[in-house]
Amino acid sequence: MEFEASDVPNNPVSELVESLWKPVRNENSEVWWHLEPAGYYFIFEPKQSELLFSIQFSPNSSLANRKILFEAKVNLRNALMMFWRCAKKTTTFETSDTDWPKLDKNELENLRTKLNQITDDGF
Repeated sequence: MEFEASDVPNNPVSELVESLWKPVRNENSEVWWHLEPAGYYFIFEPKQSELLFSIQFSPNSSLANRKILFEAKVNLRNALMMFWRCAKKTTTFETSDTDWPKLDKNELENLRTKLNQITDDGF
């Protein structure tokens, strides 16, 4: 899936990194990719060593109008590492004053360390 997200009113790449920390703590998380006015939502729900991942879409970014586009139960560590790699890749892009701020490389490395500690049994 590929789409362009708005930086108004949020920075979804930064939110993605923040949302990857929550499953590490066995908490659910969500990222809103705002398209003005539509929005995609990535939902992360950890269940021991698995992750229930879903993508929802709303034509007007309203909770009441969300539709599930994709849902899968996947390996927790592998799925979170895939999203981590995507976030890490953004640190290699050239940026300008109008772009989102670069991600904190130390935070990304700390997250990678935590993700690598997840076992096949979960936490």
